[in-house]
Amino acid sequence: MKSMASEKDSGCCDMKKVWRKNQDKIAENHRNLAERFEYYLKFGVDRALLTDEAVEKIDFMPGRIIEIGSGKGNLTAALAKRFGNVLTIDIDEANLYMAYLNAAYEQVEQRVEFILSSAECLAYDDGAFDLSISTFSFHHFDKPFRVLDEMMRVTHKTLIVSDFNAAGFAIIDIIHESEGRIHEKKSNDFSIVGAYLKYKGFNVLEYNEQLQKIYVAEKRS
Repeated sequence: MKSMASEKDSGCCDMKKVWRKNQDKIAENHRNLAERFEYYLKFGVDRALLTDEAVEKIDFMPGRIIEIGSGKGNLTAALAKRFGNVLTIDIDEANLYMAYLNAAYEQVEQRVEFILSSAECLAYDDGAFDLSISTFSFHHFDKPFRVLDEMMRVTHKTLIVSDFNAAGFAIIDIIHESEGRIHEKKSNDFSIVGAYLKYKGFNVLEYNEQLQKIYVAEKRS
């Protein structure tokens, strides 16, 4: 598959990942995801609904999409199924592989480029994408506003970014505690993202869903 955006000569480092299709691993990953979804539902968190809430905010047909933070690939597959080609970036190769397996289960992996890279330095030209989108990754970023700056730079039309709100984080923390884990949150500055995007030249709509806050930003002409 040809790259959807030309590389920017900026010193940024990325790597396109391609894997051999393995039906056993694809099926195993789907079973694990399904079990995970069911476990979250016991606590009132519908992961599919959270993805849908973000995707339904896209009110045009983007030709070029970049997703920041592949995670397990729920949004990746949804974007590929609905809009076509997607370039998805994650700094964690294990996450990126799970996103590939999820896309392969949905039979849309050929519509996706899987890029191993830091989102703090994107190797793409200014305005290379119609849409940049990131969901539930902001609180994991070491330098979230540097990531936002890069998303704004490579976007010429629309930027969507979401994360859990207070109610969402409270439930996610409970879920992790039930498993003997701690949910790591590196940033608590998501509430000022809307003001930051406006300051940077975007018109911003803010959506307060039950468990997440979503900012939809349109670049001013």
